Amino acid sequence: MLADDRRVVQVLVNLLSNASKFGPRGDTIGVQVTVAQTHIVIAVTDHGPGIPESRQSSLFERFLRPGSETMDAQGAGLGLAIVKAIVERHGGTIHVSAQRAYGTTFHVSLQIARATSAGGAQGQYEHPAR
Repeated sequence: MLADDRRVVQVLVNLLSNASKFGPRGDTIGVQVTVAQTHIVIAVTDHGPGIPESRQSSLFERFLRPGSETMDAQGAGLGLAIVKAIVERHGGTIHVSAQRAYGTTFHVSLQIARATSAGGAQGQYEHPAR
């Protein structure tokens, strides 16, 4: 994966922070990493109240805090908008799957860079075509 490592860490920190805020206190946060031939998928799961399907399409809008009306969550509502912008800038995608009362999972998919034929041994890489 060819990426700005600080920004990818920011994505993970934001997703883990949200999982911590919206999941039950002291609960486990699930993190799963799957590597395929062309992509790496990172899934972050909480066991909180979930997000109603009717609100999932607007999750990545700025200043939106889903569930904030029922929970004492802090924040400006920018985290997921920033996460989406970073992921898309890296040529990736993010989506959410959630069930009311069963938790929420955010899936981040990023392309894996591949070695160029001319410089693979020297560590030269390119992003797959977008």
